[in-house]
Order: sequence, then structure tokens, then C-alpha cells
Amino acid sequence: MRTTITLRDLTAEKIENEEYKDSIPEFYTLTSVVENIPWHLNQSVFNHLVSSFKAMTDIINGEVINDLSPESVKSIRNYLNEDIDSLPISELLKLAALLHDVGKDKTIQHLPNGSTICPGHEAESANRIPEYARVFGLTEDQEKFLHQLVANHDYVHQAVAKTRESDSADENIKLLKEQLGEKYIAICLLSLADMQGGDLRKSNPEEFEKYQEILKYFLEH
Repeated sequence: MRTTITLRDLTAEKIENEEYKDSIPEFYTLTSVVENIPWHLNQSVFNHLVSSFKAMTDIINGEVINDLSPESVKSIRNYLNEDIDSLPISELLKLAALLHDVGKDKTIQHLPNGSTICPGHEAESANRIPEYARVFGLTEDQEKFLHQLVANHDYVHQAVAKTRESDSADENIKLLKEQLGEKYIAICLLSLADMQGGDLRKSNPEEFEKYQEILKYFLEH
């Protein structure tokens, strides 16, 4: 039987020190799943997910968020402090950042040019959530929330790409809010942590800054 992990005690240092290897051994196998695209320069999925967890922790503590208008900061802070069965949404967001790509081990494809793709990894990752939810002792509603974030995290990335192509941010925001409903802020924040946990800042700093500015605009509106 796996040892339950207390979510509030979860830290990147403990993950990296393999303190949870007996509880989530499959997570540690992601060290051997390596992606190679501008977002991930020969970066293992394990390292990306831990980096995304760190990024989400920093975001919750004010990075990027505090650059927004006072009204947006207040709104996002209030949202993060809401709870689902006595667990703050902020804690579930950190877990979502840690788990959002766990299905890439089954979906990764290596192309002849040396790059990789992971089609359908969002759905595959979401399918893994029930098993992780048991290890983290989540309630049914907490698990449902986490599943929705992981399953839908690519919607915001798609909207950013469309905004870059057509400069129609407001139209894309409207569509996103229809698709994501009350999870809009959460998934925008997850997408931000996802980007910051990758290598785009290193491979294309200009693109990183543009991408982040669009996400900040999404969060403002």
C-alpha cells in the first residue's frame, strides 16, 4: 500500500530528493522521458514538472501576479484563497502544475529530425489523476477540479497562439471563458507555470516575453 502524501507538506526539494519514490514511483520514471522542442531543450518531463511546480509556487507568492492591476491582483488573490473541501485552490494549482504532463510517457513520439511531439498527452495525463488523487488523499470534488485543470490546460496555449496570429485577444478570451467557465483563472495560471517551467525563456527570450504578456492580458480580463 502506498504512503499518503500530505499536499500541504509537498515541496520541490522533497520531490527532487526522491522522498516520495515509494508513494509515486511512476512519477520518477519520467526522468527518462526527454522532450526536444523550443519549449523543452532535451528536458525530461520530470524536470519540467518539478520546474512548473516551483514556478506555480512563485506565481502564487506574487511573481507576475503582482505586475497586474490592483483590481486583478485582489480578484486573483481572492480566487486562490477559495477552498474546495477545506483545501485552498492555490494548493490544488501547485499539484496541477506538478502533474499536468504525467501522461507524456505514453504519448511521446520521436521524429526523424530529432524533435519530439506528445499528441493527446492532456487526456492521457488527466486519466492518471484518480491514482494520484488517492495518494494525495483528495476528496471527490478536489479530484474533479484537478482533473479538469489537467485535461484542459492546452486550451489557453491554443488561445495564445491564435492571439499571436490574429491579434484578437478579446475574442479569444471570450471563447476561453465559454470553454473553461469558472476554471478560467486557474488554467491561465497553470499555463503560465507550464511556460515558465520549460526552456522557452532560454531558447527564444523574445517569444517568452510576448507569450507572458498575452497571458498577463488574459489574467487582467
